[in-house]
Amino acid sequence: MKTYLRSAAAWALAFALAGCGESGPTLQQIASATGYNAGAMSSLSCTQAKEKPGYVCAYEYRGNVQTIRLIKTDSGAWRYVEQLDR
Repeated sequence: MKTYLRSAAAWALAFALAGCGESGPTLQQIASATGYNAGAMSSLSCTQAKEKPGYVCAYEYRGNVQTIRLIKTDSGAWRYVEQLDR
């Protein structure tokens, strides 16, 4: 029983440290953060930002590729932080 509990605790800790279930924002969430029309957005690709908090996301908006950084607020909403492709 001790081994099982230790193993379960180790897995729980590993998932917590890995940010299990945490992923970058969706197109709808980016649209909400930027004020853009989600229907005019496509081709989303997000990666965790390096050396700064949040995610770096690239997406197409009305034929132009946009690259921005967003952070997740305490309320769970995504907030636009900076434009990166200029």
